[in-house]
Amino acid sequence: MLLSWAGTLVGFFTILSPSTSASDGAVYHAQSDHPANVVHRALFERQDGDQRVGIDALDPYLWPGTKTHLLTGESHQQAIESLDALLALEDLDLSVRARVLLQRDLWAVLAWLLGRELDVSGEALAGRLARAMRRVAVEKESLELLEGNYASAVTSRRWQKAPTKDARPFLPPDLLAKEAGDWVTLGKPGPGSIAAPVHVAGFGGRSAFFVKIRVPGGRDATLRYLEKLGARTLTVARDGTYFFRGDLPHFPVGTTVALVRRALAITVDGQRHVTPFVTQIQFRHYLSLEAPPTDGMRTDLTPFQQVFEFELSRAAWRRGESGGLHALDRESRGFPSIFGHGVDPFESEGHGEEGVVLETCGSCHAQPGVYSVATVMGGMSGPGAIMAFSIGEERLAPEPTVDAVEIDRLLKHASELDSWKRVARWLEKVGQQ
Repeated sequence: MLLSWAGTLVGFFTILSPSTSASDGAVYHAQSDHPANVVHRALFERQDGDQRVGIDALDPYLWPGTKTHLLTGESHQQAIESLDALLALEDLDLSVRARVLLQRDLWAVLAWLLGRELDVSGEALAGRLARAMRRVAVEKESLELLEGNYASAVTSRRWQKAPTKDARPFLPPDLLAKEAGDWVTLGKPGPGSIAAPVHVAGFGGRSAFFVKIRVPGGRDATLRYLEKLGARTLTVARDGTYFFRGDLPHFPVGTTVALVRRALAITVDGQRHVTPFVTQIQFRHYLSLEAPPTDGMRTDLTPFQQVFEFELSRAAWRRGESGGLHALDRESRGFPSIFGHGVDPFESEGHGEEGVVLETCGSCHAQPGVYSVATVMGGMSGPGAIMAFSIGEERLAPEPTVDAVEIDRLLKHASELDSWKRVARWLEKVGQQ
């Protein structure tokens, strides 16, 4: 989902989450003063006026333009001291699930830190973050035995099972089913291609993203539609230049597209593994195939598409509450976390306005029908984009695949990202010390 913020397209949002007694900072362990929880507060909490925010946020409130937080002063010292306390533990007293989630969060902060030139203080923090990542790592066999959280969210019966006319949040029981459910995972043809490369790169290869689609009539109807879509190329050549076709076959009204984000973990031997932990899901359910009107900057998809988003709360999951997944309401606000201009809203006066998250989808998905699916278009073209523009090469339609195949492609793709290479070098460096 994108928001035009200060005139610049920005991407996924980090939800503005006040640090209240609801979580009490107990995100990995029931005791709020456990060193792992103290590390989380040191790395994730930010000061927003008269309140502290960020505990249990899905992603840390850190941007390329962050100049002081965690880098200097009290916040840096608190990060160093909390990591030292964690590293000094003989017994972590953390479940495998908690260790995976803690490592995920440490990885996010380390990747952010390594995206800049490091001074002595920066190197001191990077070394501790890398050592902590290695300290909480688990064996591959332990990861393979983990149960995911999605099934728990579905069986909690807190959410509808399918879209409703009154737009209540829903979680389909078969969304993650392997080859048996109504939902089909989309892949991109061609060597090394993945369905959501912008999202994977935007998070430095730390998350796996899966694009799924369901056409009314179930799996067979969905496969028939994809076969029809793939019967010819998406592009047509004119005068030596390729243009997107303006006559692609649309899916029917009632189609739903989902973007599923899952956490990665790094094992004790340094191998990356896609876990079954769902950290975020976005749904768009089509009520019309028309293009919503736009003011050229922001587009309201209502009533053309119903949009929903679920995010993981570590604390809620630890307490056994619906797999930790919670639906964002229509008023949920957040700060842009990727694809933005990189300014830290906590450090930059005049840049602190958070956006209403569910109102931002139209900045990227306001085209009619199938043209609003970025996996088809091959990128994010923005509201009001024409359907015929030069792309310089022939482009093929997405094709049905399965999660296991997409995971293999994702890991290979992510291994070539600079962000992962920098993190891998630091993990190797501290492992030799």
